[in-house]
Amino acid sequence: STTGRFSFTNAGTYRISVSLSIEINTASTVTISAELSGVEKYTTDITVTSAGSPVNHAFEIILVVTAAQYVEVAVDSTTASLVICRAGCSIAISRLVSDNADLTGDGLYLQITYQIN
Repeated sequence: STTGRFSFTNAGTYRISVSLSIEINTASTVTISAELSGVEKYTTDITVTSAGSPVNHAFEIILVVTAAQYVEVAVDSTTASLVICRAGCSIAISRLVSDNADLTGDGLYLQITYQIN
């Protein structure tokens, strides 16, 4: 996704795995959030203590979505003027079992993986 928005074609339960390497131009607190169609589902603040030193952060969330909903992940700082997600950051979206009939199979398959270069 060039916009950072990932849309769901099929309803279901999805695992969103995010791995970030963040660099900023001044020591600051950085807010990381994930939203489902504009509704915040995850947020955390991390402190970056020195400019130019990357900080790694990873998280996973499970979301139940309907078709046409979307997920967005944002990294923001109110004090740093430059926030960079370094090469190697990734978002993996996996669809989990959708109903009891799926329990006879492996029930988990990779939907999409996006890597920032």
